[in-house]
Amino acid sequence: MPMSEMEYFDMEEQAAIGQVITACAKAIFDAHEATTMAELQRTIYKYTDCGPAVSFELHEGAAGYEEHDLTEAPIGFDYPDERARTISEPWKAVCKIGVSSIVEGSDAEVPLEWIDLAKYCDGDKYEGELEDLGKIAVKEFGELVDRVNDVACQMWHDANDEEDGDDTTEFYLKPQLP
Repeated sequence: MPMSEMEYFDMEEQAAIGQVITACAKAIFDAHEATTMAELQRTIYKYTDCGPAVSFELHEGAAGYEEHDLTEAPIGFDYPDERARTISEPWKAVCKIGVSSIVEGSDAEVPLEWIDLAKYCDGDKYEGELEDLGKIAVKEFGELVDRVNDVACQMWHDANDEEDGDDTTEFYLKPQLP
């Protein structure tokens, strides 16, 4: 049965959305010199003061989606797990990237905030070539990491600084992830 014009345009639109999401995800991975989800998680955790955690949501049909039970939690909800190491070319599978943090020395945490990469398909808000959209995604991801890290650090200071106003307390050294 031949494809209708409406079906054709819907298929073309979905392909274009997929290209934008993939380009934005790849730009984020490339900006952090990461080739796996675990590497991106480790980079963000290791090179920030309060070690935000990075989580991923995969789109249905993505390579690796079926092999992993994603009904329980997104990949790497708290820490990198084996699923984050086994999906090749993860930028082709990722549709959302989230950032959160626990606060050492307290019961506080910074809740998970997501960047839905499909938002860069909104031509009213974002314009440009794929490379330009990728740069915007990298910038906004960096701002999200900074915001979560800043809040976590402030919460850490609030929970751990001595009451005499001494601001010289040093950060607790985090264990290195494998």
